[in-house]
Amino acid sequence: MGPIRIGKNNSIQDNCVIHMSESGTFIGNNNTIGHGAILHNCTIGNDNVIGMNAVVLDGTTIENENVIAAGSVITGNNKITNRQLVAGSPGQVKKELSGDSLWWVQESSKQYLKLVERYENQYRYTSAQKS
Repeated sequence: MGPIRIGKNNSIQDNCVIHMSESGTFIGNNNTIGHGAILHNCTIGNDNVIGMNAVVLDGTTIENENVIAAGSVITGNNKITNRQLVAGSPGQVKKELSGDSLWWVQESSKQYLKLVERYENQYRYTSAQKS
């Protein structure tokens, strides 16, 4: 069985399934993986948004700065090149990302990291008050 490797600064949300078989599943840095997504024996690059309940199947590579729309199914052995919006079942490229859409993709994981920091600071403050 291959490994599951997860890079830095990813937001992997509730009820996601990350599974592997022979070659493994690899997730780069700064990705947002939405609630209920399934990543099965695939490679996810950097700065992607994988929508809620999206499915990425065996042998697929999602390069960098993409949006895989909620509920989409990316069938096996596909390659999604940089800066694409992919939607549907089976997933199809709808357009190239640019402007505000691209900015949102690049900032998504950063916003979740800010929420973590805010929660940690609030927890420390609340814990200190109880002492």
